Amino acid sequence: MEKKRLRCFRLYRNGDIDKNTPVILGIDEAGRGPVLGPMVYGGFYCANVPESNEILKKQIRVNDSKKIASNTRDEMLIKINSTKYKFGICANILTPEYISYQMLKRIKYNLNTISHDTAISIIQHVLSCGYKVEHVYIDTVGIPSAYEKILKTRFPQLNFTVRDCICINKSI
Repeated sequence: MEKKRLRCFRLYRNGDIDKNTPVILGIDEAGRGPVLGPMVYGGFYCANVPESNEILKKQIRVNDSKKIASNTRDEMLIKINSTKYKFGICANILTPEYISYQMLKRIKYNLNTISHDTAISIIQHVLSCGYKVEHVYIDTVGIPSAYEKILKTRFPQLNFTVRDCICINKSI
């Protein structure tokens, strides 16, 4: 199987966050286990300062994207982009072909492991940009404590909140 375009990593930043400023990162997935569409993992990172809490919780009202209508999500992105607030977005997109290819290999690579590795790639990317990640919030895949153990083993210097249906409003 040709591996072209089976996986895609997209980035967006509306400005550079000072590299000395502590950063928080939230990661969630959409379309896990699709038959016809991609599995998309998204990461949103911003400075961990009181202004962030104010903008995310009160002005934009960040919540689980699956509970928000598509047009509302678009409005939220426009709203956050119109502020002077600096943030970054990473999207790791895995096609159904990529997922099938990985899961059908001789040495199995199950969907949970694919999901974990995809989230890890987002964390690694933000760290490799030189940001001082202080805390990572992740919507769990599998048992939260087991997932957190995997993450802490890989990134012992980071703090994690791993929950089912994580909502940044409740976590910050």
